[in-house]
Amino acid sequence: MFYEDDHFHPNNSDNEMEGNEVGSYMLLSPPVERHMYELNEEYTYEPNEYSGNTTGTNRKNLDEYKMIDKGFRKTTIINNGQRLDIEYYLTSNTPGSLARDGMTGGRFDVRVGSNDEHLLFKVGCAIGTPDNDLTLLFYNSPEDYEKHMFHPVSPEHKEAWRNKRAIAMKLRDEKRAAARPGFVTVR
Repeated sequence: MFYEDDHFHPNNSDNEMEGNEVGSYMLLSPPVERHMYELNEEYTYEPNEYSGNTTGTNRKNLDEYKMIDKGFRKTTIINNGQRLDIEYYLTSNTPGSLARDGMTGGRFDVRVGSNDEHLLFKVGCAIGTPDNDLTLLFYNSPEDYEKHMFHPVSPEHKEAWRNKRAIAMKLRDEKRAAARPGFVTVR
């Protein structure tokens, strides 16, 4: 770099750095005005072809995505005289498939037919159109099922599930402890 090319050299005066020189960084763009409109100017919104109801569009896209999902179902039930739309996700009853949350559709790290299946509250689905393969709903607890499906679960069923879950947790913990290697002595 030559002295003549260095616009920021301390010996250069301000009049030598006009910005009109060839290759100057200052020639690239004019100064940008910071305010797009005056403060006393009234702003009016004019819709164009790209603006629209993005919330409605996003909801429509999400509904289309849900309809592609094999386990997604939507049905209407009557609860206390009111019609309610319920969306739910079914799980395949094929052994080895991953259990899905009936409310969100998220997949649990639990396989259908395994002992870990008893960690979740399982319900056989008898609403909507019959489907031979997809018939199970899984929830974290009976309370989640009650909240989602607006259907009460008897206290006896809740207590039986809690006992079954406690046994399944104990078996799972014993299995994990047996799978861990013992103490290793390093000499």
